[in-house]
Amino acid sequence: MKINLKENKLINNISRIILIMMFFFISMVCVFTLGRNYEKKYYKKETQKLLLHKIEKEKYFKINDVMNLIGFKTKKYNIYTGKINGVNVTVFWDKINNYCRKNSYKYNIKQQIKTIDGEDYVTAKALKDVFMLDFFYKNHHIKYKNIHPKTWYNNTEMIAHAGGAVKTRNNYSSYTNSKEAIIQNYNLGFRVFEFDMYPTSDNKMALVHDWKKFGMKDNRAFSQKEWKAFKGTGYPDFGQTFTTMMYDNLLDEMLINKDMYIITDTKSSDFSKEETQIQFEQIYNLAKEKDIHLLERIIPQIYNEEMYDTVMSVYPFKSIIFTTYATKEKAEKIIKFVSKHQNIQVITAKFEDKRFGITEINEIHKKNKYFFNHTIDTFKNYIKSKSLGTDGIYTNVLNLSDAKVYNSLENR
Repeated sequence: MKINLKENKLINNISRIILIMMFFFISMVCVFTLGRNYEKKYYKKETQKLLLHKIEKEKYFKINDVMNLIGFKTKKYNIYTGKINGVNVTVFWDKINNYCRKNSYKYNIKQQIKTIDGEDYVTAKALKDVFMLDFFYKNHHIKYKNIHPKTWYNNTEMIAHAGGAVKTRNNYSSYTNSKEAIIQNYNLGFRVFEFDMYPTSDNKMALVHDWKKFGMKDNRAFSQKEWKAFKGTGYPDFGQTFTTMMYDNLLDEMLINKDMYIITDTKSSDFSKEETQIQFEQIYNLAKEKDIHLLERIIPQIYNEEMYDTVMSVYPFKSIIFTTYATKEKAEKIIKFVSKHQNIQVITAKFEDKRFGITEINEIHKKNKYFFNHTIDTFKNYIKSKSLGTDGIYTNVLNLSDAKVYNSLENR
């Protein structure tokens, strides 16, 4: 069958039209596909911008980025290892149980941790509680700065006496001055701790009340090496043992926890002026070797006017307590002396010390000073103490929740 020229031309025109239509269709498909991909990328980018804006506005920070920023390395999922002020620290962000663990110290992070696009984020508040660092965003980059803890004397209602009692379901042990005590009571919310310090036979500062009731209980001082190897006891002695500490061990705990304050009970009334000076030279020198800023959170207790000069000759401590149990001076004389010294902010006295009633405590407050009682271990006595106007107490067994209960009670 022959196809004439006219028919051949028609076929060619139809083919061209089909090709043009196919090209147009394919082009439209490509344009549509590219447009859809661009649209997806655009909306994804915009969504990420909105998410980033929301994260930054709510002050959430990616855990992995934060931990790497402060020098920690990932050991495994949400567990990091590093150093804080030269002390080895392991941090575990336990989002299942809503706790962050820094070595043995525990922080509640409930409603402060969440997962976004498969990554775990925590709030600035959680990071502040754990590290005493203020994290923030600057030009979408994570930055941080150090936080200085609040002054202790006007932000403290309870001080953990001798580190605070170590509590179990069956009993409690006081006067342990142990690592277990400081960890448990820190985890219960205490930030100010009083510790007993007594010299070892080689004249190092051990955290122990005395050698008569502790150690071998024969008034024989241990050496530093012996005390470190010894398993400490408490009072009452239920047969439980605890990890003993030297003063330098306590400093390491302070390096890890920048919101921890330590009050020294050096029993200096048992020692000569020269011996007291040697004790505080150790307190100063060891702290200076580790970090000079530690001295801002060490609070010496003095027992008389003369001791103030002895302590200040070693180092001008920013905060000092005048504790009155070892002196028979009248309240009026003590208040007058304390009012002359800006860095003595607190006077402490035994519970129901007749020298310090409502009138004397009011006078202390007029001088812009604070008054604490020691040692109070029952809610009944806590109420009696507070009714006189005391600002705080030393305690073995009461907890900060007891202070909250008291503060919530109505006067009737």
